[in-house]
Amino acid sequence: MNLQEQISRIQSMMGVIKEDFNNHLIGGRYLYHYTLTDNLNSILEEGIIPRKNPNSFYKEGIEGVFLTNKSSLYNVNLPQTLMDVMDDYYNNEDMYDEKPIVRLTIDVSSLDIKLFDVDDDYKLNLYKWNKSENHEDKLTESLDLWGSVSYKGQIPVHLIKNIDFNYGA
Repeated sequence: MNLQEQISRIQSMMGVIKEDFNNHLIGGRYLYHYTLTDNLNSILEEGIIPRKNPNSFYKEGIEGVFLTNKSSLYNVNLPQTLMDVMDDYYNNEDMYDEKPIVRLTIDVSSLDIKLFDVDDDYKLNLYKWNKSENHEDKLTESLDLWGSVSYKGQIPVHLIKNIDFNYGA
C-alpha cells in the first residue's frame, strides 16, 4: 500500500471523509470490472449480469457485479477464486493462449446510484473502520477503504468503454 492509500485509510477511520462518490471514480465516471476471459463473449452480447449467488466467502455476500477503482489486478480486493486463476496463470503461462482474466472499463455515470452496494468486507466491518451513515457516503467509504463496490443491476454493453489485459500485477 502506498503512502497516499495509507493516509486515505487513516482519514477514513477517523471519520473525515469529505470526498463524494464521483471523486473516487476513474476520471469521475469509470470503474473497472475484472472477470474471466471466458465470460467476455456473453458479456459483449448481454452486458454484465449480476451473479445469482454471492461471489464471496461471506455468508451474507453481496449478489451483484463487482466494480473497483484499482487498475492493478493485485491491488484489487478480488474474490479468492479469481486470484487463484491468476496465480495458476503466472505459474503456468505456457499453458494459456491469453490471460484468463480481462479488465473492463465501465462508465458508471448513468447507472442507478440506489443499485450500488458496498464491498463485502465493508459490510463485515471486521476492523470497525466504517463511519458513514448515508448510502452515498458508505459507497465512497467502501471505495476508499476496500477499493470496491458492487452493482445489483445489469450493466448494458454500451457502458463497457474498454477491454484490456494490461492491468499489471
